[in-house]
Amino acid sequence: RMTLVDEQWEWIGGVLDANGAHVLGPLFPGKWKVSLRPLAGGWAWEREVPVEVTPGSTLELLCEIELGAGRLQILDASTGEPAASRTVRLNGRKALQTDGDGWVELTLTVGSHRFQGGGADFFPGVPGGEGDQPVTVEWGPDGPLVDSIRVSFPE
Repeated sequence: RMTLVDEQWEWIGGVLDANGAHVLGPLFPGKWKVSLRPLAGGWAWEREVPVEVTPGSTLELLCEIELGAGRLQILDASTGEPAASRTVRLNGRKALQTDGDGWVELTLTVGSHRFQGGGADFFPGVPGGEGDQPVTVEWGPDGPLVDSIRVSFPE
C-alpha cells in the first residue's frame, strides 16, 4: 500500500500492482510525504524528504526498500522458555503468533524493529493491556542479528 500525506494531513493512497506501480491523483500542489507499507502490516517505510508537487506536473517515484527474511525465537522473560503459541506485537501494531517452539518467520525492512508481548486484548497505554517495554531487534538483509529475545507478557 502506498500513501501520500500533505502538510495538512490530507492523504491519498492505493494498492500497488504486481510491478509495484500505482497511479495516484490528482494531487493538490504542495509538499507530500511518501509512505509504503505491506497490506499485512508490521513495518512502514517513509521517504524522509518531502515530495514537491507543482501544478500540471507529472511525478514518478522510485522507492528502493531493502528487506531481510529470517526467523527469530521469542522467549518468555519470566521463565527463559520458548514463548510457544503466544501473541507478540511488532512495532506496536502488527500481532504475530509464535509457533509451537516460540519462533516467528518474518520479512522486514532492514533496520530496527520493536517486539513486545501482548495478548489478544492488547491495547497500548491501557493498564494490564501490554507487556513490559518493547525489545528492539536490529534486522539485516539475512534477518535478525540475534537468534532469540526475551519478551515479557501481561499476566
